[in-house]
Amino acid sequence: MKTKLFLDSVIIDEIREFSWLVSGVTTTPTFFKRKNIDYNAFISSFRTEFPNLELHIEALGPTPKETENCLLETINQKWFDSEKVVIKIPADFDNLKIVSKYSKKGIKFNTHLIFNPCQAFLAAIVGTTYVCPLVGRYVDNIKQFNNVKDEDRIAGKNLLLDTLTAMSVDSLGKSVKVMASSIRTTKDFQNSISAGVDVITVPKKILESSLSHEYTKEGIKIFLKDMGY
Repeated sequence: MKTKLFLDSVIIDEIREFSWLVSGVTTTPTFFKRKNIDYNAFISSFRTEFPNLELHIEALGPTPKETENCLLETINQKWFDSEKVVIKIPADFDNLKIVSKYSKKGIKFNTHLIFNPCQAFLAAIVGTTYVCPLVGRYVDNIKQFNNVKDEDRIAGKNLLLDTLTAMSVDSLGKSVKVMASSIRTTKDFQNSISAGVDVITVPKKILESSLSHEYTKEGIKIFLKDMGY
């Protein structure tokens, strides 16, 4: 199966807990602010302890020039490794110019805040490594207009399927990976798996809840009883 699992976290203890299971870690500026975690301290700890895990970090500023400066500051750090550190950047034309320029220099990008296949296609043709639809945020935003129910959340899966279709265009050479992110529920996780994306990035609470099932718990109880425990 081609789908890889990433952890959506900026907490070193969480990453340590699941480092044996995941292929990489994704972060957001919101995570650092919400958890009151120092960005530089996190990066230093991560790159020292988990050098083989792929790390996705944001480059963003209020203007295109400041976004590019943020990118340059990142890629000039001693800890930066173009094979293991991927630059996250939102999908707009100014940012795609940056992707086009620096992807030619070997920098890998995760173009995110993707909400339709046109955005994904445009990011792909300028050389991004990943396109990143935000499944949960997409569903949350359209629920009020389309009466989407949490138990099916099918709109998120449709977004992924449409993005995968866009990435199958022959001119792209099928080299761009689709990463499902903003996984809010176990159903979002299930839909991402069944869609067949390249990568799914999930937070700890969804990862844990996805393995929990009442039938499994009941089966374990029965087996333990039959074994005399």
